[in-house]
Amino acid sequence: MADGASRKNRYVSAFRHKVDEKRRIQIPSEWRSKDLKDQEYTLILWPHADRADACLMVMPPDVADDFISKLNGLPYGGAEAEAVRADMAANAHLGALDSVGRIALPDWMAERVGITPGGVAVLNGMWDRFQVWNTERYDETRGAVRAVAAAAFRKLI
Repeated sequence: MADGASRKNRYVSAFRHKVDEKRRIQIPSEWRSKDLKDQEYTLILWPHADRADACLMVMPPDVADDFISKLNGLPYGGAEAEAVRADMAANAHLGALDSVGRIALPDWMAERVGITPGGVAVLNGMWDRFQVWNTERYDETRGAVRAVAAAAFRKLI
């Protein structure tokens, strides 16, 4: 990399981490920059298949900005556009890492996606963002996700 150039974090692999009594989850060290003060995220309740609140999508600022730009590109006044904007914003939270690299999940979000204090959560990397799942829900979805991914992968190459 050239001097002054920085590489974006890459969120790869899947990790199972304990959720502490305050609903904090450790973010893998390889997913964090050296300066934890720069680690701000947008958390959004995210649908999967037939479940409206399947998991949390966690986006760093540049990915969240891109997502918001796409939402803003939808027609103003259209019923679907207004519904998705309102639903996504109402079900979002801004969070930052603490001094040791944990992110705290708000009670209402954790409850909706089935993550409980003292339990375990799955952090699933998605290259430029990641998801936080209840372990049972995550395990239940893997077969269907792999089937869709295999078909989509063939279109990429």
